[in-house]
Amino acid sequence: MKYFGIHQVGNNFLIAVLSKRLRPLFLYKDSSTKKLSFSKKFLLSRKRVVAGLETNNVIIKEASLQAKRNSIVKKALSLQVKTLFPFGDNPSVILPVLASSKNQKNYLLYGTTVSKIKKKVSELEEKRISPHALSFEPAALARFASAYFSTYRLSFIVHIEENKTICVFLKDGLPVFSHLIRVGKNALLKDVNPDNFFDLELIDESKNDPLSTSWVQFKGEITKIFLSLKCTEKIFVLLTGTIENATNLEKFLFKDVENDVLFFGKPKIRSIDYSQLRKYAIPIGYCIDTIKNDNQSLQFIQKNCLPPKKLLSIYKKTFYISFLSTLLFFTSLQIQTKRKKLKTKAIIEKFNTLRSIDKKIMNREINLENYQSISEKLNGFHESILKEKEFFPYFFKKEYPKELIAKILELQDVIVLTAFHYSVESYSTIKKPYNKTLVKVTLTLTGNEEDIDTFKSNLLKKHFVNQKLKTKHLFESNVHKISFYLK
Repeated sequence: MKYFGIHQVGNNFLIAVLSKRLRPLFLYKDSSTKKLSFSKKFLLSRKRVVAGLETNNVIIKEASLQAKRNSIVKKALSLQVKTLFPFGDNPSVILPVLASSKNQKNYLLYGTTVSKIKKKVSELEEKRISPHALSFEPAALARFASAYFSTYRLSFIVHIEENKTICVFLKDGLPVFSHLIRVGKNALLKDVNPDNFFDLELIDESKNDPLSTSWVQFKGEITKIFLSLKCTEKIFVLLTGTIENATNLEKFLFKDVENDVLFFGKPKIRSIDYSQLRKYAIPIGYCIDTIKNDNQSLQFIQKNCLPPKKLLSIYKKTFYISFLSTLLFFTSLQIQTKRKKLKTKAIIEKFNTLRSIDKKIMNREINLENYQSISEKLNGFHESILKEKEFFPYFFKKEYPKELIAKILELQDVIVLTAFHYSVESYSTIKKPYNKTLVKVTLTLTGNEEDIDTFKSNLLKKHFVNQKLKTKHLFESNVHKISFYLK
């Protein structure tokens, strides 16, 4: 089963797809304004979609309850809600989590109002997404840190987004304090060229320029939050979110409390780029919180939190979809049986056509016996490539052969090209739609060995040569052969 974590950042949605083994399968951004692009595709998989409440919509309290059974804990909470949480008479949802397995009395209470949950669910419904579970941002960050890093008793996470920053303090992997700073990457880097790296060690805190001032104020906010924790032991710090083009970020932000902090080590997952992984920390954490489904998982969607007629609409849609799917299946089965012979004949004709085209395109070679016609033959070859249709399976970047041919024609005075061999080794087909197009070029050259080595080293550095695949150089009977792949 796949789980889809959805987190809104401005007008964009960050989406993480995880398997039950907690391994990210896909991480991507959806900038749709009306509805998410995958909402129709996964209409029958709505229960796998996980989202969460914003940091400032959930209040965290610590309480000591003389009870072990969950039902008794909930009854005790119902009597203390008004004194613990400032919700007044508004309907609320309070989720108790045991703070420590050693002490069976201490609980962490996560509370919010039913109206906030309904608002969040309605916003997702407008995007045609019905979430199966609704956690909240600090819990997702805690899950992300626990899953991919070593667990520490005390830790502090700073998650930077485009327009806000979330600070979360964890004890034994559980969020016990959270704070929202309404300053993010856009404000901090508005005076920095997005193509350049900005070294924070170069900031002069005594200057009054806008860039230095905004960063110093931002650091001051985080330092103030950190000091308010009043911990007597060192705290491990983790930075998540997206602020890729700023270097020495950790050192700068915690410069004033460097004696009180330690930094997280490397993540357990090595096959994924960490800069990409930490950007999707919250949607990944939402998935993990639901996949774990343990006594620390948070689920704010209760029976009294669904928008009006939501349950009924889900049942109706499920019934209609099931009925239409069954009808469509039997109809298509009958049509397929009747048209089977016609399709088989058409497929055979198409394959015969492809075979004839293969002979022309898959393996092309130009033997250059008359050296005066080299330029004409090579340019004529390139013109034949340009005439191919773009939807044809052998299509690739057509500007690369032209640049390659131009490079060869520059060196005809010192090096002689005697043969030009072009072949498409693989391409996508119906059976193998994910095959990459591989175009191999083999040049047969004669001339001074030193000149050919220089030509080879310059050619293989060109941007149209695929540097990830091996190149070959063969010397035999005073003839040099160079083989390489185009991108």
